[in-house]
Amino acid sequence: MMKRSQRMRPVLAVAQRAEDVMLKAYARSQQQLADAEHKLNQLVDYQLEYARGLHVVSSQLVDLAQLQARRHFMNKLMAAIASQQAEVARFQQLVVSARLAWLKTRGHSQSMSKLTARYESEEFVLREQQAQRQADELSGQRFTWRQQAEQDDWQQGAAS
Repeated sequence: MMKRSQRMRPVLAVAQRAEDVMLKAYARSQQQLADAEHKLNQLVDYQLEYARGLHVVSSQLVDLAQLQARRHFMNKLMAAIASQQAEVARFQQLVVSARLAWLKTRGHSQSMSKLTARYESEEFVLREQQAQRQADELSGQRFTWRQQAEQDDWQQGAAS
């Protein structure tokens, strides 16, 4: 019959694989967040550069069409920044949910590991008790054999 610790090994392996999958998903979501934040920073930096350029250009004579085109571009840039900020917020939520999922599977994996270790410990104690019982029985049998042999020797000595 298979021992409990042996029956738990496949369950533990499945739990550990699930934890690994969730950990990879968590790492992937963190990377996506970092990429989105980097893109947002690039957009903000570009907006600042462009705004400085507009400030320089606004001190010069510019026709109305160029000014409107630049303001229109600035508005599109601001809309892109707002969109990227929303994307960053979405990835932040994804990171939080991925972390919670990983922690949940990690807790399950750890509990399965502890349970397997407890079963192994109990099985070890049981083996030790059985070995001690067998040693005690063997010792008792030897004692009985010795007594029997001594009694047989005494009876043979008394008979002679």
